[in-house]
Amino acid sequence: MVGLDMQDRALRGRSAVPPMGQGLAVVASIAVLGLLILAGIGLYLFSLHVAAVRSQGTALDAQLLAKRQEVQKLRNELDVRSRFVELERWGPALGLGTATGHQYVTGLHQLDTAADARRTELQKVALARTSCAGGPAPQSQCRAGPASGRSGYTPQPRQQMDHLIDGIL
Repeated sequence: MVGLDMQDRALRGRSAVPPMGQGLAVVASIAVLGLLILAGIGLYLFSLHVAAVRSQGTALDAQLLAKRQEVQKLRNELDVRSRFVELERWGPALGLGTATGHQYVTGLHQLDTAADARRTELQKVALARTSCAGGPAPQSQCRAGPASGRSGYTPQPRQQMDHLIDGIL
């Protein structure tokens, strides 16, 4: 019996938890592990929700910025259009004119060609001005100055620009 007592004591010393308590410890460990997994999934889903809300906010900020830029563009266009009368009045005196087809180029060769054509055109205008100011040219060839009675916007420059662009395309 002494041998059985020692074996019994050795088994009891090895495990202080009764066999029923070992099963409960395993169940409790599994339950805690399950709760940790559920908490991790919950936190992950929460972070996804936060990221989605932030993404929506960023998209709204981008839309707001685009709308502000569009409003600014429309304001600038309105400012320019409100000054068409002034541009028509002072354009010839300042040497302003409508865009020509030569201003829309795609390569350096076209740019050189357009620059040569513009240079020739400016020389012709300078020659016409000097001949009109100096005298011997007939008055029908001399350009008249800006008409003082004109008011409002005339679509002629726009039509000329559209015609030149259509000629390029």
